[in-house]
Amino acid sequence: MIGYVGGFVLNFRRMISVVALIALVTGGVACSSESKPGSSGKAKTTVTDTGFNLTAGTVTASAASGVAPSGTTVSMQTVATSLPPGAGKALNATGDSIQISLNEGAVQPVSPVKLTFVVDAAKAQEAISKGDAPVVLSQSANGTTELLAGSYDAATHTITATTTHFSSFFPSWFDPAKFFSEVVDSTKQLLGVGSPRPDCVGKSAVSQGVTYTVSSVTGDVAWPCISGDDSQLKLTLYSNSSLVYRVRTTPATSGTPAPELNLTGIAATTIYKELFARYANKESVLPASGSVDFAFDPYNPPQDGALLSEPTLAMVAVLVLGLETAGKPFGLSVVSKVTENGGPLECISGTAVASASQDPVEIVKATLTCIQQVGDTALQLVVGTLLGGVGVLASMIQGIWSEVTRTNEGTFTVTTTGTRTVKAADPAPEAGPAAGPPAGGCTMDPANLAILRQSIEAQRATIAQATQAPPAYRDSIYASIQALEDQIAAAGC
Repeated sequence: MIGYVGGFVLNFRRMISVVALIALVTGGVACSSESKPGSSGKAKTTVTDTGFNLTAGTVTASAASGVAPSGTTVSMQTVATSLPPGAGKALNATGDSIQISLNEGAVQPVSPVKLTFVVDAAKAQEAISKGDAPVVLSQSANGTTELLAGSYDAATHTITATTTHFSSFFPSWFDPAKFFSEVVDSTKQLLGVGSPRPDCVGKSAVSQGVTYTVSSVTGDVAWPCISGDDSQLKLTLYSNSSLVYRVRTTPATSGTPAPELNLTGIAATTIYKELFARYANKESVLPASGSVDFAFDPYNPPQDGALLSEPTLAMVAVLVLGLETAGKPFGLSVVSKVTENGGPLECISGTAVASASQDPVEIVKATLTCIQQVGDTALQLVVGTLLGGVGVLASMIQGIWSEVTRTNEGTFTVTTTGTRTVKAADPAPEAGPAAGPPAGGCTMDPANLAILRQSIEAQRATIAQATQAPPAYRDSIYASIQALEDQIAAAGC
């Protein structure tokens, strides 16, 4: 049975597309003009040359000159509407909620409008002591939500936020423990997702009179199938897991992942192609919800195989997707935000993952710190609040880690029955002593040569970035580069 070299850490560089971090989109209403403060739940005024100031209930909206054309009507009223669906799983509402508009929604402000909400002082103190963060959630008429960072003034017992797009607004306290609980639930559901059993599972293949049967994969992390004829045998693995697996077979050979990879936001195709190129001569990748094919000569048929999910890769992948799922009620789109920004990807692929080792809490801290590089105020608010309470979240993080490592490997075997009926070709005459590179020049297939050279460059880039990685990790990459260079040299290229 084959095995894997321990301590291997997958490179996230060029990745991943990994999953997006907080899509902030809103629609709604606007504000403007001067009005006397009052206690009524409904108020109206017009924008003047100096802007507007309007109070409804315990909420005040104000804006400076130029927020909207003079004469524009500003309408605001308190509403009894509860938090949007799902938002209550991480937010604790406080104070009056409001709807505000300019000219009945026909106009939007062109400059920031300040919203000030009076909230319960005792509840505010309790929230702050728990590490909760003041926020304002907005919801447009079409249901689009946006999380606005707020600030709390203990002297006036108010939460203040600014916006440039009017809608319904809900002052709240963001509870990091409740939010991360949703992340944990999302990741556990994700890790429990499998795929339907293909019809080919359990069927044998016959080649040159020999029958080949492949066993099930331990842990049921993949569905194995075998097929073929007298000229070739094909072993196909179909993912039955939400994790990404490295796959090696005996005899060692490269595989071909399916061209259409359904990664559901966990990571982008790039990282897998890079991994495939780097280890093109001895392993391949089984993407989440995807498949991979291995071709064998009938005279050197498959014997067994092993699958290994790199725990660090799996932890980062499910964390990002968990954040994506838990953040949807707040307009967060973690995967797209991360993949659109090179900084977080470079951070995750370099020092963050490499230095985090196998400590799940450190992996989460490193990943969240990298995600903070995305220039998105709402995302930075959420991630910063999570980082501030990471100690409290430790037990939940350990829960994710247990799920990730519980099914992180699998093995299978191929058994044969029967006797070969096709005569093997006569052995080639014994070659004379090696005399250096072939006289005819490069004998390697151009496509294979390009893959190997691409792999060498990718590995050199990895070394250049992983300055804080353990020496053993860097040495393993140097050894891989040398092996590929020797292979190219032996082919006279």
